[in-house]
Amino acid sequence: MGEQIIRESCAARGSLNTISLRYFNPIGAHDSAFIGELPIRTPQNLVPFVTQTQVGLREKLSI
Repeated sequence: MGEQIIRESCAARGSLNTISLRYFNPIGAHDSAFIGELPIRTPQNLVPFVTQTQVGLREKLSI
């Protein structure tokens, strides 16, 4: 729905430049870690860094 609104706004305005950033299921994970994010190597996105810092696997989070 959000992407449709963006497309329609661009069509109506004509000179409007937009970008749509997607992030699927950024924090949804099961307690067992069977479903979710627990990367073996260096994470490729922000949420694992946040959660690893919160549980003490990382000393600090630098952005």
